[in-house]
Amino acid sequence: MPNYDVDTPTPELRSLVERLTEKHASQNSLLAGLGWLFGKHPYSEIINAAAKSLLASDNINPVAAYQIAWEARRHLGSQIFGIAEGPCEQLLRHAAEAGVEPAIEHIAGFMGVVDGPNREFIARCLMKLPVTHPLRQSNDEAINFTANRLAYRNNSHYSAMKEGFITVDRWNQDRLLFEQCDSVPEIVFLMTLLDVHRDAEPAGPLLLVEPQFAVDHYITVDFMVEGKVAVEIDGAAYHSSPEAKDRDARRDEKISRRGLKVIRIPAGDLLKDPRPFADHVLSEAMPHRKDRLNKERLEKDAAARAAARPQWLNTILKTVDDFIG
Repeated sequence: MPNYDVDTPTPELRSLVERLTEKHASQNSLLAGLGWLFGKHPYSEIINAAAKSLLASDNINPVAAYQIAWEARRHLGSQIFGIAEGPCEQLLRHAAEAGVEPAIEHIAGFMGVVDGPNREFIARCLMKLPVTHPLRQSNDEAINFTANRLAYRNNSHYSAMKEGFITVDRWNQDRLLFEQCDSVPEIVFLMTLLDVHRDAEPAGPLLLVEPQFAVDHYITVDFMVEGKVAVEIDGAAYHSSPEAKDRDARRDEKISRRGLKVIRIPAGDLLKDPRPFADHVLSEAMPHRKDRLNKERLEKDAAARAAARPQWLNTILKTVDDFIG
């Protein structure tokens, strides 16, 4: 494991601290108070800008990533969540993945409240710690589970290509998505769904498919399609018994309460003929896809209109909107 010096300030951290100091010296206390009142942290813009700048660089310094993320934590407090998707959180993830020990120790605190890809990510980072590290020992069960799951997943990827379910060229076309699949049936379903959609909309934007999607801290589904259709691929070994069916029914009910449609697909039937299942999922997802694209179009138009207005007018409109909303 690399031995990173996180106590010596990096140039990126020194630059950020200088900008924060200038902001503090020039800031009007009344304006700062109004910012807090409307949920706008006076330092958040500067910190997020520094994080985005570092993320845009070709070679991210893991120590700088950790230091800026920690500076954000120090100033913004509970506004930063250790493994979420904002720029500062992405830096923290980058530092942890690179093996910066304090970053790993920080995200380890979320092990008990996350599931799915986030839990797996934390376990992978914990594997980088020395075997004697207390956090590694206290999370030994989760680490072993993740290691076994990764080995099984890699074997499934190899089997899918070896048995002719997918070619190497097709794998490489959507590799980042296929690599998140846990089994051969999942790979076959994902490939078929993406191909069916490309046939239906050859010139349209990509279908939004998220493998191993965490519905909440305790439930992860095999796929979330267009943010509204949860797809589960059920192998006979784990989903055929009365107990398993009862468990799945309770699980589906919890997912449905969140306004999501749940579709379960028997893995054996899927491997025989995946097209009907892909067609059904796509038909359920298309109305939500239209809603999503329309919303994105409206947001883009609103951003264009805002860019054409004077900055002072945008500030007033945003303040009024925040106050009313």
